[in-house]
Amino acid sequence: MTASITRGVRIRIKATYFDENDGHNTWSRKHFGDNYDISYCWGTVRKVENNYAMVYWEIDKKISLVPVGVLIADIENDNLLEANTNEENYESMFAWYGRGAYFKDEMPAVMKIKRKPKGVGCEVKIACDSNTNIMMRFEINEGKEAMSTKK
Repeated sequence: MTASITRGVRIRIKATYFDENDGHNTWSRKHFGDNYDISYCWGTVRKVENNYAMVYWEIDKKISLVPVGVLIADIENDNLLEANTNEENYESMFAWYGRGAYFKDEMPAVMKIKRKPKGVGCEVKIACDSNTNIMMRFEINEGKEAMSTKK
């Protein structure tokens, strides 16, 4: 488990880790109520040094030093964007609703497509991650000449 704790990794830890040694679980009960003993606090590792990690905690927006051995790496979601194979590419279109003439008000790459409900607009290509619903790329189709010079 500790080998995968590196900078930028999302981690979790039992909420009871933050309790005072009073035997009453005051901190975890305050934040999680009756579920204190099955709850986790989530954070992101900022730095690892000498078997300790500087962790930014989502629950209180603070950074603390924690022994690496008590942290649990969120391996399932680690490097999600880099390793994702569920990328889907789409073409989409923004209809022209602006005032004035679209050709003189400098809307990029105005297209006329008869099969679309609103036939005049700007065509774009997007790539989305189907697991997280995150749009990863967005490219405006600027016409044949401009697109031929792009990578």
